[in-house]
Amino acid sequence: MKRLVLAAIIVAVFSMPARAATRADVQSVLDEVYAAYPGWAASYQYGVWDCSEMSAYLYDAFKDRGFYVNYCNSRKLWHCWIEISPEEHSREAWIVEATKLRIEDDRTVYYSCRDVRYNIRMRADEVDYWNSPFLVESRPPPGVGASGGVKRDEAPSPASKF
Repeated sequence: MKRLVLAAIIVAVFSMPARAATRADVQSVLDEVYAAYPGWAASYQYGVWDCSEMSAYLYDAFKDRGFYVNYCNSRKLWHCWIEISPEEHSREAWIVEATKLRIEDDRTVYYSCRDVRYNIRMRADEVDYWNSPFLVESRPPPGVGASGGVKRDEAPSPASKF
């Protein structure tokens, strides 16, 4: 009987939906990232630590915390960002401009080209934030090799910094 009750509790806990996120929850994570990396925006370097790497880092940080997040890319804008939904399959979403660590209220710029692609497979060298000199110099991750790079599976999760 005790096993049955324990099994019922476990099933109930693991079948509960994730808690709905609020704008304040999203801002709280962005504030944590800023506190951990105060030079975030100033560290932008095209092709090295740019919108694709910054968005990939934030995607992983939010995903690790249980948020419903999409990695977005527009070839016409030549830009990447993330969107966070309050709930799974929600039509509402907050646009997070990764290069500025900011929730954007004006959605028109991001959807003006109508070519937004979600959760596409980017080339590894486009989203390899774990090799970013900014992150490596801010806090050397375990597994750093002689080249200064680190394999993604050896890299700490974004949540481990803050």
